[in-house]
Parts: sequence; structure tokens; C-alpha cells
Amino acid sequence: MKSIEQLIKVMNLIKRKINYDIDIKGVLLTRADRRTNIEKEIFEELQNIFPQKIFETIIHQNVKISQAQIEGKPINYFAPNSIGAKEYMALAREMIERG
Repeated sequence: MKSIEQLIKVMNLIKRKINYDIDIKGVLLTRADRRTNIEKEIFEELQNIFPQKIFETIIHQNVKISQAQIEGKPINYFAPNSIGAKEYMALAREMIERG
């Protein structure tokens, strides 16, 4: 959560000094494990800080994604039928829909 506070400060600084039109398009949860209490708390806090900005798509903790990173390949090439690849494709569709 401290990183998010820092991000907000940087965004506000950029808005004031460089580009007042800059805005956060969305907030993406990655490496998520919604079974844990801490994850639920973080999600709720993010909803409070960024209302209407959290992507519906969540990228969950996934072995195939980790393996793809080690290999230096995109997940959609490394394991195109994996859950991680499907989640990233869902994110791409959601981003396109948001415009």
C-alpha cells in the first residue's frame, strides 16, 4: 500500500508540472490469491482509493506465468492455453472495451 501512496504522489506531481490531463486508466491486480485475508484487504482498500478503476480481470498467481518469465517469453506464446494466458487475453479485451 505504501507503493500505491507513492504512485499517487508521483501522478499528482506529473499532473501539476507536466501533464494535467494524465489519468490512471485502470488498476490491475496481479499475482493475486483471493483466498488470503491480506489479498481481500488490499482489494477493498484499492476499491476505496480507485473507485470504478479496478479491472474486472485479475491475473492470479500462476506457475505457467512464472515459467514464461524465466524463459523470457510472453505467456500467450509459452503456454497459450494456460489460465494465465486466458487471463491476459481477458485483460486485453477489457482494456479495448474501456477505450
